[in-house]
Amino acid sequence: MTIKTGLLSALVVFTASAFELSTATVQPLDVKTTYVTEGVVEAEQSTVVAAQVAAKVVAVAVQVGDTVLPEQYLLRLDDEIAQQQLKLYQAQLKAAQAQWVITEKTLQRQRQLVQQGFIGQAALDAAVTDYQTAQAQLEVLQAQIQSRHREQEFFTLRAPYRGIISQVHTEVGAMATPGMPLLSLYQPERLRVLASLPQSKLADLSLQRVQIELPTLATATRWLTPTAMVVLPTADNRSLTQQIRLTLPTASQAIIPGLFARVHVHEAATTFKPLVIPKRAVLRRGELVAVYVVLPPYQAQLRQIRLGKAYGDQVEVLSGLSVGERIALDPDAAAHVGIH
Repeated sequence: MTIKTGLLSALVVFTASAFELSTATVQPLDVKTTYVTEGVVEAEQSTVVAAQVAAKVVAVAVQVGDTVLPEQYLLRLDDEIAQQQLKLYQAQLKAAQAQWVITEKTLQRQRQLVQQGFIGQAALDAAVTDYQTAQAQLEVLQAQIQSRHREQEFFTLRAPYRGIISQVHTEVGAMATPGMPLLSLYQPERLRVLASLPQSKLADLSLQRVQIELPTLATATRWLTPTAMVVLPTADNRSLTQQIRLTLPTASQAIIPGLFARVHVHEAATTFKPLVIPKRAVLRRGELVAVYVVLPPYQAQLRQIRLGKAYGDQVEVLSGLSVGERIALDPDAAAHVGIH
């Protein structure tokens, strides 16, 4: 066996009785160009339960992560002052009812006296005014009591739907004020991914060409196909992007709001077909990147190449090889054994 070596290439000549070596053919790969953007998982239905009255928190019945049912008791506020005010209004209502009865009877007597000519019209008008005032006061108190009864619901907070508690913003003893967030929950069955896409990618966008990757999940559940897509009708004039909402299929317990997601948008058509070779065929020696090219009848030539993007266990060849050339799959073996 004779060996001729050079700086960038070497010609190895083997006899026909040499050992066999596995080879591969350089060929183009039909690649679909994919645009990848980042997104986040969010719940389609999420709710912040806020206080509607000013009161102290006296009980919190749930914790973060709890699953709650519709109308389930979540939190209670101190309603002692509200109960005292209700009793006060009820007492005032009784007094107003008694006063209304008196003014009604007085009005009836005044009408009789006017008919008999014992009093004038002015006295009757005064009696009518007193009756109307008493009736108005009665109606005001009745409305206040009804309002207080409705407010009783504000002191016991209940779940609006079946969901999972995502945050508890308060604790027992804290003072709640109107509008202050107390609890947050979301519906776990209805999740979606929110992402932004360049406007240039929206022209021929279709649901069939979109896939969602959740990198933090196990391999078996990492890839999902959305069931629906909505492109929001507003655009960011600085980044020239629009937001899209991708509805996830029935979610697993591992998928939660706030989870990092990648959205893969496959191009509708492509003419890009890179030349690829198996990664294991590449020989790396310092700055040298090369392969053994199999030449007829039984020769192997070490040839320097330049690599590009990886496609699984394949890697793109930017220069140094042509379509149809054969290369040795095991470069170390190619340097020591023959090629049959």
